[in-house]
Amino acid sequence: ERLWENSAEVGAYLIGKLREIRSPFIGEIRGCGLLMGIEMVADANKTPLPEARMVQLQREMREAGVLVGRNNDSVPGYCNVLILSPPLILSREQADTIAQTIGMALGKL
Repeated sequence: ERLWENSAEVGAYLIGKLREIRSPFIGEIRGCGLLMGIEMVADANKTPLPEARMVQLQREMREAGVLVGRNNDSVPGYCNVLILSPPLILSREQADTIAQTIGMALGKL
């Protein structure tokens, strides 16, 4: 099935789609293949997004059908990175759904 190739191709596509999202709450998007992190910030100084808003963001995405994790074992107060780790069989259409859902949830913050 050449899943490593799909991971590289669709992962790069998804990162590109995520980088198209224009939101002041996105500090940085990083990743390799289909494992990626989205740093969520409150301002241009990259102050971590407050816990309550992180929880709200995760809930909005979960209710829309997109599951994301977080870096909860980080330095206290810096649990502001959303972790995406979709299956290696992810399609471009599913990647579009993920990016659209994240954009929608950010629009509600």
